[in-house]
Amino acid sequence: RSQPVEFISSLVTPTIHDFWLSGITDAEGCFNCSLLGNSKAYRFRFLLSQLGEANLTVLTHITTLIGGVVRTHSKPGVNELIVNGVRKMEQVFKYFDTHPLYTKKAKSYQLWRDIHASILKGEHLSPASRVVLKAKARAINKRN
Repeated sequence: RSQPVEFISSLVTPTIHDFWLSGITDAEGCFNCSLLGNSKAYRFRFLLSQLGEANLTVLTHITTLIGGVVRTHSKPGVNELIVNGVRKMEQVFKYFDTHPLYTKKAKSYQLWRDIHASILKGEHLSPASRVVLKAKARAINKRN
C-alpha cells in the first residue's frame, strides 16, 4: 500500500556551496564537445534540460552561478540551460571540481575536461590529434 507524498511548499534555491547542481547534473546534465566536419571548428558545451515551466526559474537562477543562457528546447515544454564556448567554462569547472559527480557522469566530465585542455593547447588544429579528439568527444556520453 503506497503512502501519499507530502508537498513541501518551501523553496530551496541551489548555490555554488551545495551539491544540488551536481546531483541534478548526474541525473539530467550533459557534457558535450563536437569537432565539426573537416574544418577546425568545434562546439564545447554544458547542457541541462528540464521539463515544465516551473523549472524555468531554477534554470535561470543557475545561470547566475555558472553562466550560460536558458533557451526553449526543441521538445515542447522543455527548457535548456546552455553554457557554450571553451572560454566560458571557468565557473562550470570551478563548481564541478569542488562538487564532484558520483555516477558515470564523473567519467564523462573528466573526459570533457581533458578535451578542453587539449583544445586550449591547439591540439584540435592538427589533423592527427583532431582524429583522437573526435574519438574522445564521441566517448564523453557513452553509457558503458
